This record gives sequence, structure tokens and C-alpha cells, in this order.
Amino acid sequence: MQAQNTVTVYIVILNWNGLADTLVCLESLSTIKTTGFHLTTLVIDNGSKVDETIKIKQAFSSVVVERCEKNLGFAEGCNFGIQIALKANADYILFLNNDTIVTPDFLYQLVGYMLDHPEVGVCGPLICYADSPDKVWFAGGKVNLMLGYFDHVHKDLPVSTLDRQIRTCEFVTGCCMLVSAKALTYVNGFDKRFFAYIEDVDLSLRIRANRLKAIFVPDSLIFHKVSSSSNSNLSQGTVSPFIHFLMARNKLLIVKKLGNWPERMIYQIVMHPIISSYYLSGFILRRRWDKLKAYLQGTLRGYKGLPL
Repeated sequence: MQAQNTVTVYIVILNWNGLADTLVCLESLSTIKTTGFHLTTLVIDNGSKVDETIKIKQAFSSVVVERCEKNLGFAEGCNFGIQIALKANADYILFLNNDTIVTPDFLYQLVGYMLDHPEVGVCGPLICYADSPDKVWFAGGKVNLMLGYFDHVHKDLPVSTLDRQIRTCEFVTGCCMLVSAKALTYVNGFDKRFFAYIEDVDLSLRIRANRLKAIFVPDSLIFHKVSSSSNSNLSQGTVSPFIHFLMARNKLLIVKKLGNWPERMIYQIVMHPIISSYYLSGFILRRRWDKLKAYLQGTLRGYKGLPL
């Protein structure tokens, strides 16, 4: 990457009742390589029960901190960050989970690739598990709207088996995605109806529909404490009723929104009933009534195309 000091990059991090993780993430960001671009880190406290902005600002005075009085969800919280970044004439915006730990040149690798390849709208790094750093969590995304399938390729495989080649992918995870301002302007940011989960798939597919590429950059590396914010303190397993609600609803939303006619018909008439039968049977057998209710509500709102 050639030095281009006029290039402006914003990192947008949402904090929701996750101060400890956010501080660790910011500490890892404090030593990253920024040669060739001007960097601003923006933390948005997304309606935490206790206002954590003061502690974040005290620990990292150079970080810009904003607060939303209620939880807007990942999609709309990121849109709030997009508005701030675009007003500051950002060229690229990195969306980064607060429960990540980055390596020193992860962003330099991503920005450098984007600068050298203007046809790319979004790119993302190799992401490994924080507690199993030799195991892949994300190495590119795969989508099949007909089957309602949205997953990470090479997930859970040893990093040593990974072909470390830059390649196109069908979506980049919102855990860490660098998006050009041009692409975000084309698609008008995230679709706030998703709230959280699959909003990154939706954004990536819409960017690709605008003839821009989604790229996996394996020389960029970060580590993810997977789902530390949504799976904590649960009495009925590791997936909350609200997540079941979102996943049931959001899969229907994205298929109805972006699928072609055969994809919509097969998923809604064939695949979704099969998948639903599996989940509902499990909830009944385990007496997970809150999850059963949430899944049914999510399904109903998904078929109707409704927000929360």
C-alpha cells in the first residue's frame, strides 16, 4: 500500500453492557499499524444499562465515544456510526465487534487491499477463536437462500489446513468488516429491520448486487470471543429465546427480500417448515417454552416482513 495520508478510516465499535471486552479490544487497537491512512476509533454505547462512556473515555482519551439511550440493535447502531463517519468524510468504515482482539497489522492489510482494488466494496480478515487461536472461526461466508443457509467456510478447522489465499466470498461477517463509503452510500447502510444477526449477509449481498466484490483477506488476522455478549448467564442453554426469535424471523426476511422466486418458494414452503419442525420438537421435548414461543413469534413476523 502506498502512503495516502488523505485516506480516512473510521472504526465503529458497539458497546452493550460489555465494558470489560470493549476495553480489551481498544487496548489491542492502540498498537495497530496505521501507515498511509488517518484513523478514528468511534465507540457507540448502545443503550447499556449503566452509561459506560465515561470509563471508556477515561481509559482511551483519543477514542470518540457516543451514547444511544436505548439499544438500537447491531444494524441501526452501526448506521448511527455510519452517519458520524460519513459526515467526517470517511473513505472506509470498519465495523468491529467489541469482543475481539486484533493483531497489529490487521487493518493495514485490509485498507491496503481496498486501496489497491477499488472494485471491492467489502472485505474481512481471517478470524480465529480467542480461546482456540489455532482454529478457524471465519474464512469467508457462504450463502444459499433456497436452503436458508448462511455459514462460514472452513469453520472449526485448524488454521494450518487453510489455503491462505485472498479470494472472493459471498458475505463478510459483521464481526469485522471493512466497507467502502462508496458501497455504504450505494446500499444506504444496514437494514435496521434485522436488528441483529444476518444483517451482515444482507449488507454483503446488496453490495455485491451493486457490482462490487466481497473479499476474504487471510493475511489480516483477529481473534473473537464468540458470542460472549448474547450467550452469558442463560439457564436454558447457550442460545437465548431472543436469538431464536431473530434467527427465525431474519432468515425469512432476507429470503423474501433478496431471493428470486424459486428460492423464496422453496425456502418458505419446503425448507422453513422442515427446519421449524426440528427446532419446535426440540423445544417441546426439553420443555423450553420461552424458546418455543419466541421461535413461533419470529416465524410469524418473518412471514409478514415485520420488524421487532
